[in-house]
Amino acid sequence: MPRTTRFERELIFRTADFQLDVATWENHPDYPMITNDFCEIAIVLRGTATKVAGKPEREFPLKAGDVFALQGGVPHGYRDTRDLTVVNIIYDRGLLDSVKFDVANLPGYRDLFHLEPGAPAERTYQIMHLEMEQLEQVRTLTQAIEKELHPGHSRRRAVRYQDRRQTAVSMSDAPPRDRGCQFMAMAQFMVLVGMLSRWRFFKPTLVSEKVMNIGRAISHMERSYHAPLDPVSLAKMLGMSYRNFYRTFQTVTEQTPAAYLQRLRLTKAAHFLQTTDRTVTDIAFQCGFDDSSYFARCFRQRFGVSPRRFKPMPG
Repeated sequence: MPRTTRFERELIFRTADFQLDVATWENHPDYPMITNDFCEIAIVLRGTATKVAGKPEREFPLKAGDVFALQGGVPHGYRDTRDLTVVNIIYDRGLLDSVKFDVANLPGYRDLFHLEPGAPAERTYQIMHLEMEQLEQVRTLTQAIEKELHPGHSRRRAVRYQDRRQTAVSMSDAPPRDRGCQFMAMAQFMVLVGMLSRWRFFKPTLVSEKVMNIGRAISHMERSYHAPLDPVSLAKMLGMSYRNFYRTFQTVTEQTPAAYLQRLRLTKAAHFLQTTDRTVTDIAFQCGFDDSSYFARCFRQRFGVSPRRFKPMPG
């Protein structure tokens, strides 16, 4: 498994006593697995990507309107980004804990933002989808926060991880002397938290047990990727009808179960090609392909090169 890197707070927060920031990243590139000790809300405004998160890693196809909420300490990254524009809201958990109002009783708040002690690993990140009207409301709020914290500052652009110090707060505009901007930013942030929590609670269709079932199905496929797929048995194991399982799986992942499994197998194969000295044929069979020629065709379609060319040259 690739080693993750911790993202330093000093590259993120402009002041130590107010740990909240908002940035809009246009043309967001692929990003390696990183961890941080603060929380993050990622809102997709445009484009598509695959969000990778957790231990073991899970993939989540993202599109415009998706919201991904992360607790601190969760490895995460982006793959297969295309024309991706994301609003990143980063904050220290203490900001919400210090609110005097009973924020924890907001409908949907605990499910989206609060990590209970001893919660399972999959509860350290949550995903929900906004309708276009909701996305516009959220965008208005995030723009207001960004304007308060970065007045007159042009929109920043995401960079490769190795160039991340280009975004260091020490290289950006100095924190404004008017501390009222922090009050206004915090007020807008609390409105945002309240809106997302309510929408999470009052729209349970794709953020409820069905989505959790698909998450369990994906975890099963990740553990048994080399075995033949039996979607009927998998649906039965989840307590769903085959038709309901198939339709929900496509809605959540935008892929059929078979297409998702093949992509998973090819991803595993690419990893083995890069990190082991096994032959292409051995890796093909290990990853569930019965025909090495068919594997080579699928691999070329997915990665643009043959498995043999993808494999590093010895020495």
